[in-house]
Amino acid sequence: MLYTYEKNGVTVYASSLLSHVPHGFSTRTGGVSRGDALGCANMGFGKEADCIVIENRRRFAEAAGLPKSGSKIIISADEQIHSDIIFNVTASDAEKSRRGDGFFTEDSGASVGIKTADCVPILFASKDGCAVAAVHAGWRGTAQGIAALAVAEFVAHGFAPTDIVAAIGPSVQAKEYRVGDDFPDALLSLMSKSRAGCVREGAQALSHSALSVLPDGIHCDLPRLNRDILLLSGLSAESIDLSDISTYENEKLFYSHRRQGSDRGVQMSAVSPAKNA
Repeated sequence: MLYTYEKNGVTVYASSLLSHVPHGFSTRTGGVSRGDALGCANMGFGKEADCIVIENRRRFAEAAGLPKSGSKIIISADEQIHSDIIFNVTASDAEKSRRGDGFFTEDSGASVGIKTADCVPILFASKDGCAVAAVHAGWRGTAQGIAALAVAEFVAHGFAPTDIVAAIGPSVQAKEYRVGDDFPDALLSLMSKSRAGCVREGAQALSHSALSVLPDGIHCDLPRLNRDILLLSGLSAESIDLSDISTYENEKLFYSHRRQGSDRGVQMSAVSPAKNA
């Protein structure tokens, strides 16, 4: 389960399943950003001075027990593009520019992270703590099977799916995530073309279970959809921490694109291998 704690004024969420590795899901508290839209702990570059974001990330990394990876503190994408692209990195890659939506590392000196403001953040770790991953799963990335492809990255490095635990962090929940009438077809179309075989083969059932019709229209349950994809990828239900914490509803703690539009900051979700694994 996810739990929250505060260190030096920084509020962090963490998962009991990942307690053996340094990790955390940030909130909008405990930083040095200014203004109602940015709260005080914006983790994304581009809307304020870089030095402010670097300090926010430094404070979050310190609170979460993450090692520093160069001046960027946490290795993340310069631009997240709602893709299925996952990079295998080391601490020496911290200064490199990348466009993508996921990171895998076995370097205990590296912290990898992704940014969200309603999309689904997923943190992974091998049970021995030697390898970790972080992925950003918006609806397009989810449909393309980025969660399954993260599992495949672990498998490519010698881990079995049963060796992996995953935490699905705070995000927009189904009751708040109303979609258009054309969304079901678009979702199914992308899932049917996923590079992950389990997503392609299960596309029909996966998309059906993720969608519901409420009085105001069609809604999609992205956290549950990612959980179901992880189950198809070979993780057990006991190895998946599924959060029902809403970024949309919890205004004091989280940025939300649906609530604020583009005039807002972003959370960061980050993880690092255990030093003594």
